[in-house]
Formats: sequence, C-alpha cells, structure tokens
Amino acid sequence: MNLVNKKIEFFKNNPNSFVAFYYFITSLVDFPVVTISVETLMKTYSLFSTDLQNSEVGKLTYEYIQKKKSLKINNSLPSFRFLDTTFRAYDLSQFRDDKYVLVCFWASWCGPCIKNIPLLKEINAKYSSSQFEMISVSIDTDVDKWIAAVKKFQMPWLQTCDVEKYAPGQMIAKMFDVTTVPQYFLIGKTGRLIYQSVQDSDTNDHPILKDILNKKLTEPIK
Repeated sequence: MNLVNKKIEFFKNNPNSFVAFYYFITSLVDFPVVTISVETLMKTYSLFSTDLQNSEVGKLTYEYIQKKKSLKINNSLPSFRFLDTTFRAYDLSQFRDDKYVLVCFWASWCGPCIKNIPLLKEINAKYSSSQFEMISVSIDTDVDKWIAAVKKFQMPWLQTCDVEKYAPGQMIAKMFDVTTVPQYFLIGKTGRLIYQSVQDSDTNDHPILKDILNKKLTEPIK
C-alpha cells in the first residue's frame, strides 16, 4: 500500500477527527507532494463526518476541490483581465473563437522556468499570430525583477505579472490553482482546456505539448 492509500485508510478510520481532516487538507489538498485526481480527493473528503464537512473549513475545502474539478481537461476555464508591460489592457476572453492560447505561469527566480524560455520562444516563432497567442503570467511579487527578466530574456509575446498593478483584482494564479511553476495551460478556441502540463504529466522537454500543437495548428514545429 503506497503512502496516499495509507493516508486514505487513516482518514477512513478517523472520520470524526478534526486532526485527521486537517491532515487531509494539508497533505493532499493544498500542497500535495504527489498529483492526486480530483475524484480521489472528493471520495476522500466524503469519508469524513457530516459535521466536519459542514464546518467552515469543510465548506471551504469542498469549494476548493470543486474549483480543481473545473480546471480539468475539457472544461471551460475562467477568463481574466490583465495589463501587459506597456499597460495595454487585455482579456483572455477576447481570443475566444479566434485563437488557441497558451498561458504560461513562471517567475524570474525559477530555474526550470528560465530553462524553458528557449522552448517558448520556438513555439512563439513557429505559429502564426492569427491562430495562436501566448501569455506569460509571472508570479513575481517584485515587479522590477519581473521587468528586468522580461528584458533580459527578450520574450516578445504578451507578458503580465500577477500583482494588483498589472492584474487588478484578479489573483490569476489562485484562479488557476497554480502553487508551483512552471505550469502551462493550452486553451482551445472554445475556451476549454486541452492541455495542462501537470495533469498531462509532461516531461521537461514537453513532448506532449509539442505534439498537441502540431495536431491543432497548421504550422507545426520542425
């Protein structure tokens, strides 16, 4: 029995324990070490007593799991507004019915994010702007470091930072349940999620993303 199954068995045997419920939230829901399906999370949640489920933290946990469910492949993703580095305003919904959109969450201090920039440059250069848009969303809290990184690595596609100045009232990373970077979301023309790097368990070279782009767009990566 692996560690996750052992935890689930523990929760099953302690349905009335707030300590067990808190352990469920902290070890499987909020910051899991391993990727767990939303279905497994909901089944595990249902093991706990009605009193715990109806508590304030129980209701918040249920809402959070439901949000995770809405972010699954084939579901429609929420839209968000943002300003780019020149303070021009955009809305994700403006690309609906027109383009595929790759939303890239990253940070200037993130080594793997920086390592992937050449791949993102390749993708951006290979696909026509008439059918494809790329948006990088930095989770930096220091705007100056974010701006410096954008200039240093010369990323010509849309750039924004998930702070009030550039994404007022949005909290984009929270909206997309992003707690680690890099993470990539490929959104179809209908607004539905067709690829997510974590859900698809893509490797560092992102062959799954490349393959999907090759199939969906008319100008494949060579």
